[in-house]
Amino acid sequence: MGLVLGDLLRALRRRRGRTPEQVAPVLGVHASTVRRWESSEVAVPPGRLDDLCRALGASSSERAALASQRLRLGMPGEDAPLLPEAAEQQCRQLIERAEGGEAP
Repeated sequence: MGLVLGDLLRALRRRRGRTPEQVAPVLGVHASTVRRWESSEVAVPPGRLDDLCRALGASSSERAALASQRLRLGMPGEDAPLLPEAAEQQCRQLIERAEGGEAP
């Protein structure tokens, strides 16, 4: 599910109306590092996570998902795993909500 977390990071950044070039100096990293986090090439180091969440205005649930390196997909109360198509649809909905300014 690494790609989901990268997508969440990208959506959080876009929700704030910022580019990787604008976020990177706040964190003391290069813009290419931000892009690698968003593409899930590398994980966000734990020491950078709090600063990144603050810079992107992440909610407590978004911060928890990023910290655990997992994003739960499914409907509350359902224990059955999602089919890939349903998981993909939920990912798209989360991204749209985050880009629209809502907390996923």
